[in-house]
Amino acid sequence: SEEKKILYLFGHPGSGRRFMIRHACRKLGRFCLEADIGKLDGNDPGKLLDEMIRETQIRRAVLCIRNFHLLFQNGKMYQALGVVEKILMHLPQVILLADQTWPYSREEFPAPVTELEISPPDIGERITLWEEALRQHPEAMPETFQTEHARLEILAGKFTFHPGQIMSAAAETSRSVQWTGKRAEEEDLYRACRHQVSHRLGERAMQIEPAYGWDDLILPPDRKQMLRNACDQIEYSHQVYGKWGFASKMVYGKGVSMLFYGPPGTGKTMGAQVLARELHLELYKADLSSVMSKYIGETEKNLGEIFEEVKKSQSILFFDEADALFGKRSEVKDAQDKYANAETAYLLQKMEEYEGIVILATNYIQNFDEAFKRRIRFMIEFPLPDAKRRLKIWSQVYPRQTPVSEDVDFEFLAGQFELSGSSIKNIAVSAAFRAAAAGTEVEMEQILNCLKEEMKKSGKNLQREDFGPYYSLMNREEDTSHAII
Repeated sequence: SEEKKILYLFGHPGSGRRFMIRHACRKLGRFCLEADIGKLDGNDPGKLLDEMIRETQIRRAVLCIRNFHLLFQNGKMYQALGVVEKILMHLPQVILLADQTWPYSREEFPAPVTELEISPPDIGERITLWEEALRQHPEAMPETFQTEHARLEILAGKFTFHPGQIMSAAAETSRSVQWTGKRAEEEDLYRACRHQVSHRLGERAMQIEPAYGWDDLILPPDRKQMLRNACDQIEYSHQVYGKWGFASKMVYGKGVSMLFYGPPGTGKTMGAQVLARELHLELYKADLSSVMSKYIGETEKNLGEIFEEVKKSQSILFFDEADALFGKRSEVKDAQDKYANAETAYLLQKMEEYEGIVILATNYIQNFDEAFKRRIRFMIEFPLPDAKRRLKIWSQVYPRQTPVSEDVDFEFLAGQFELSGSSIKNIAVSAAFRAAAAGTEVEMEQILNCLKEEMKKSGKNLQREDFGPYYSLMNREEDTSHAII
């Protein structure tokens, strides 16, 4: 009689376990009969198992049991072993497929076990898999991929997918473009990739839909170039770390850590959105209130869960007002200081382990100590705009569809009032609503009155002379000091 054998294959769903078994059976000239162990939960599982064994014997097939891990969940080890024992009473071998390693001793099995893990493909294998997936679904191939092979390498580098996910993304893109009747673009393929990812990051962070591009971001040229350089470190990671061998020099720290700093309203969140849009990645802003905890060890636990989920999502992680959580480490005077410093060290560790993008934003750069800053890959200042950049913001703030009166003096507004980009946007929107309610174009008077109210938010009272030749347009309020309240 043949020696009894058990082959136990485990790996992530879509890792190619079934494909590998089918391919091996074809090479051996054997028929593979697959059965889902989840179906044994019917009214008569013993009868179903008998039928499964009988069908395998009739066909002289190899029996492959899928989802075997379902049997030993919730302490059902002996049920799992009972199924295997019964199969091996009638068949010489059985193949068991599961999502996780066998959690008990191998000696429990009734026959020798070969346990194999199907590991995720490396970057080179993913490139090959993408090439095959796009060959099977040519409609999903963006034109840029046909002319620049590096674009395919960049895609393979951003998503550490299993074979099933790659094939599913290509198939979804193909269906989408066939439905719309248009040619596939990179964003179509990236959108399908994002649909393949399962995670719970939304429980700890808020997703932000990128709404801005490079032209919307008004920054000094050198700061903008630093953002482009950060994008390049993600786009060309395979070339530098893989082809050029730098992976051997950097065991960890291949991700891109960034610190955006500057006054409120200067575009830090917009900068994160621009990166997400440029890289075709999802952007999640961490909810600090759900991360911080007064209980010892709880903050680290929350951070660990966030980074575990962001690895699954392969997204950009954005911590706003990060100094509240990761500020200057204090001199250790008591146990509370000790644990606060441990939280900072833990954050740095997690940032270095993550191979994607982590962005910290702060209004107070002085709250970060020098040791922390040295561990950050990019530190980018978002300064208040000067008059030239304010004019550019004013000139772009209204959409083309918005009727703006010719009497609006953007040069005066930009030169006279030192405002952040966020404040300018707030003023523009408020003035547009006033114009809509009045049934007019957006006029200088509406903008100036909204500007006056915006300045009040920060406690600034404007004087008569601040409005120069346009003071007559203001809604005057009597004040002996000539301040507009």
